[in-house]
Amino acid sequence: MVAAKARRGTLPLPREAWAGARGLRDFDERVTAPLHGFRDADHYYRVADCRPWLGRIRVPTLLVQARDDPFVPPEALADLERSLAGGAVRLELLPRGGHVGFVAGSPWRPRYWLEERLPAFLAPLLARAA
Repeated sequence: MVAAKARRGTLPLPREAWAGARGLRDFDERVTAPLHGFRDADHYYRVADCRPWLGRIRVPTLLVQARDDPFVPPEALADLERSLAGGAVRLELLPRGGHVGFVAGSPWRPRYWLEERLPAFLAPLLARAA
């Protein structure tokens, strides 16, 4: 994907900046952080972390996350579970779903799990509000 953007001339970094990246953290250090104005990957991770804000949410909120998301390490999920205990944010961890996936079924008959789960989550809240 990065190489395709570079070929189209839409990547504002030279090939040398990203070509040797080994793993997600290295990619964030070389590409994500500089492209978005962060000093380095640590600065990006610290500023972009939503966990400090989740405890302030007072409206019932559903957070759906897949355990096989290649961008979220298992230790981050365990930390997230602990930080959400007893709050308004409900975390549902699914075994599969990848990164923003949640597609079931087959390529010929896909079923988008999130399109079913969100109305089911909202129905009792809307019923109470009515």
